[in-house]
Parts: sequence; C-alpha cells; structure tokens
Amino acid sequence: MKETLLGLFAPLQAVNPIVYTIIISLVPLIELRGAIPVAIAMGMNWFEALLWSVIGSMIPALFIIPLFAWALDWLKHKGWLPWLTTWLDRKFVTKAEQVSCQVNDIDCSDKKDWQKELLKFWAIVIFVGIPLPGTGVYTGAAIASIIKMPFPKAFAAVLVGDIIAGIIMVLISLTGKAVL
Repeated sequence: MKETLLGLFAPLQAVNPIVYTIIISLVPLIELRGAIPVAIAMGMNWFEALLWSVIGSMIPALFIIPLFAWALDWLKHKGWLPWLTTWLDRKFVTKAEQVSCQVNDIDCSDKKDWQKELLKFWAIVIFVGIPLPGTGVYTGAAIASIIKMPFPKAFAAVLVGDIIAGIIMVLISLTGKAVL
C-alpha cells in the first residue's frame, strides 16, 4: 500500500517532503486523509505529518469560505456552465441543507444566540472531523459558505474539524505502520 500511495505522486518525490505533504493535502478528496499516511510512510514523524497536512489542507478554506456561495450564485445567475452549477448544487447544497436543517432547528430553538452559534460551530466541526471521503475541508468550507457562517467562525470550525480528522488519521497510520 505504501508503494501505491507514494507512486501516485512519484513526480513530486524529488521535492522536499514538507512540500510533498502540503501538495498532497491540497488535492480534493485526498486532503490530509491521504497526506498523513504518505508523510508517515516517507519517514516523517507523526507531529510533522499532522502539522504540514493541516496547513496544506486548510489553504483552500481561505478561498472557499468567502467565495464559494457567491461564485455559485453568480454562475447560476449568468447561466454559465450549467453542468457545473447543477453538479455543485447536487454535491454541496444538499449537504448544506442537511447541516442547515440542524441549523434551522438550532435557529428556531429557544436557546440564547451564543448557544445557537456554538451549536452551528460544532455541526461544522463534527462534519469535517469525520475522516471519510466527502467530509473534508473542501466540503465543510463550502457548507459554511452556503449557510453564511461568518468567516472567522467558519474557518475556526473547519480548522478544529480538520485537526480532529488529522489526529484520527495519525492514529490509524501509526497503528497500520506498527501492524505491518
């Protein structure tokens, strides 16, 4: 398995392992879930693998959170790339609706405003923190953008979730390395 993962990014093996890890973690769907096992397989210690993978996977969130909902609305309004907007609608808006159902329930509750904001924050954290395909930084940041979560809160929620997912992946990778 180690050879397969490293083989996917063979052209990048000449670069610094830190850069290699960051580049892998930038790739959608792979993100840190793939970067951490590769970094550990290359001999990086678990903390460095986690650190550089989180840094790499969080770079897209800087752009997705403030721009995704606006860009999707703009594409729909202009009628450009209808196949892309339809796909994005299906992929992200339905996931955002699932989270926003929870958000609407939160908003309609008789909790205090700060409690409502805290519950929305943790909904994003839990969504991103589950290390499964389709629940990473890209999707979590897009959902936060669609539900119009303020940037600092959205970024923090995605970051905390990404760190949780990273810790889980480190534990899985170290366990797998010890077993093999």
